[in-house]
Amino acid sequence: MSLNTSECPIEVKKSHDGIVLVKPLGQFLTGQAWVEKLRAVIFDILERRQNPRVIIDMSMVEHLSSSLLGEMIGIQRKLDAAHGQLRIAQVQPSVYEIFHITRLHLSFNIQDTNDKAAQSFDV
Repeated sequence: MSLNTSECPIEVKKSHDGIVLVKPLGQFLTGQAWVEKLRAVIFDILERRQNPRVIIDMSMVEHLSSSLLGEMIGIQRKLDAAHGQLRIAQVQPSVYEIFHITRLHLSFNIQDTNDKAAQSFDV
């Protein structure tokens, strides 16, 4: 079965200091297509960069599915294995509640702003 991930827009920006900002441009990140799209973006980053530093900007996201949460855990593990780092930034209150209820706020480094996330990376 082929998934149409073109309906899942994600903006990817690379900064001058090598940090990659990944910003899902949807409010509701549900369904397998979002999982596949986010996975593809992260795999592309892992193929192109050593020790990648990635910020996922969640400023537009109002809801995410449990399958996407699971994918984010997988992304964290893949980045750790590649000696990379992940930060999650600008999480909306409704989404932070999901992180809190699942206790994933203890597993992820969540920052208020993209700037704070960038400053929090280990050098």
